Amino acid sequence: MFDELRKKTKTVLWITVVAFILLMFFAWGAEFQMGNQGGPTGNEIGRVNGVPISGALYEQLVQQQRLRYQQQGGTEIDERTELTFRSNTWTSLVQQALIDEEAKRLGLTASDEEVVAAVLNSPQPDVMSNPSFMTNGQFDISKYQAAIRSLDDNTLRMLEAQARSGIPATKLQQVVMGSAMVGDAELWDAFRMQNDKLKINYLLVPAEKFAVDATAISQSDLERYYQAHKKTFETPPQATLQFVSIPKKTTDVDSLAIAQQMRDALQEVREGEDFLVVVDAYTEAPANQRGGPTATWIAVEPLSPAVREAARTLPVGQMSDLLVEPGGFHCIRVEERKEEAGSMQVRLADLYLPIRATVETLEALRQQALDFRSEVAKRDFAQVAQEMRLPIKDTGAFRQKGFISGIGSFPELQNWAFANEEGAISPPYERTDSWVVARLTKKTARRLPDFTEVQDRVRQTVADSLKVDQAAQAAQSILPRAQAGEPLETIAKADPTWVYQTADQITRSGFVAGIGRDPALLGSLFGSSLGVVPKVIRTARGAVVAQVTERVDAERGAFEAQKEMLRGRLMQQRQNEAVTAWMEALQANAKIEDFRYGTYQ
Repeated sequence: MFDELRKKTKTVLWITVVAFILLMFFAWGAEFQMGNQGGPTGNEIGRVNGVPISGALYEQLVQQQRLRYQQQGGTEIDERTELTFRSNTWTSLVQQALIDEEAKRLGLTASDEEVVAAVLNSPQPDVMSNPSFMTNGQFDISKYQAAIRSLDDNTLRMLEAQARSGIPATKLQQVVMGSAMVGDAELWDAFRMQNDKLKINYLLVPAEKFAVDATAISQSDLERYYQAHKKTFETPPQATLQFVSIPKKTTDVDSLAIAQQMRDALQEVREGEDFLVVVDAYTEAPANQRGGPTATWIAVEPLSPAVREAARTLPVGQMSDLLVEPGGFHCIRVEERKEEAGSMQVRLADLYLPIRATVETLEALRQQALDFRSEVAKRDFAQVAQEMRLPIKDTGAFRQKGFISGIGSFPELQNWAFANEEGAISPPYERTDSWVVARLTKKTARRLPDFTEVQDRVRQTVADSLKVDQAAQAAQSILPRAQAGEPLETIAKADPTWVYQTADQITRSGFVAGIGRDPALLGSLFGSSLGVVPKVIRTARGAVVAQVTERVDAERGAFEAQKEMLRGRLMQQRQNEAVTAWMEALQANAKIEDFRYGTYQ
């Protein structure tokens, strides 16, 4: 298929360019390494509906993220960033496997013409940013195409196969995104949401000033309210976990290892190496505390105690002794010092090494997590935790998205919980500060609780509503005075608990200062003309008497000028929502096995 390509240009052999294209191919060619249908192997880190995910590919893509991160930021990759790379890579590979499977199910294929067009005209972003393909700072498609045409047959066949397998997935995503539509009427509504604006004065009668005896509310009233508002008491799908956490704590051995690294660095200075060179090579201090051109003036007060004292007293240009603090070791040199507005400020060169767990310590903690998981597969979760002196914690009920009490945001564990049955034991999951192993103790579907389960909540809701009723009655006596022309500011002085305020630049999608975002309030305000709104407005905070003092309506001319830009933005949003919902549905119905921390079923 590609033979004709070479006939259209003379051979150009750019070794570095060819190598770069091959690197990109191996980074993108995920589908070539997902095919073995056998049991778990040493090079298999998971499965999606039985299709293996290659461990080698996983590591290649993680390394690609590391390289890109360093090229863009030049900063050291810390543990949190590394774990983010691994989590993102795993998610991407799972999603790619699901997309490929769905494209195959729908019979989507790639024609020869589409493959040629993809290889020649659709370079990946990393290729487009490569200097070898630039002309006057801009990507030059002709240079890229010439490089493609210069490749040997085997390489071209590999690129052809990679493009052929990727095109069906691209078609599938286009089908999903094609379901998103944005009409002119919807665009106008969206424009008005941001560009209709009001300025108002309002008087708020706070509900909190009124007392209601919640215990006096009758059972029949509570049940009547519950029956009328059942939808508000529905609970989404929820899960509850027991878990143990093995923290990544440092040991005395770790402290001694870091202290030795510090002594080695200082020995280089004693042997004649420039202090700033050693700082640049070793320090983990902020960039503005590393001396040289990146150093900035900083106040000494916020510095840690030992560093602060040395920064105050050390002669300018002199290196300090080793400064030992709970979090690590410092050796500083004050480059400059000055007094400004009664505060001492310095420019520092800070050789700083934090105390962190060594590779050996981290491996021991990892092994402890693996050992715990192996044991709980055979014996009682609580018994093993007690024997290993690991306290058990309970998360309470949580949703698939959001936070887990005691853990925080943990998508991998949340997805695992909602994909398994009660009693299941999770793989050991690594976090920045710990390893976590969990047991799924309870899982509930979306449900409407019985009245008895939410009776206390209903009682409080009804009591709050009765307070707003009283606030509305008080506000109703204010409304005629305002309609007769008496200023709201003057009326508000009659009761110190009433709140008078002015708010401007209010949009239909915004909020009112002092009250917040309340659809009923915004609807009433924008549904009124200039002057006093002809009714008392109920809000969660109380009752409001409002006066619209200025009104600016969205202009059709401005809308027409911005319409297509707005359409593009909304279309992108709708497409993203469509793809996200579609992918969530695929994942919810898929069997996803994660073997990264062991082949636990």
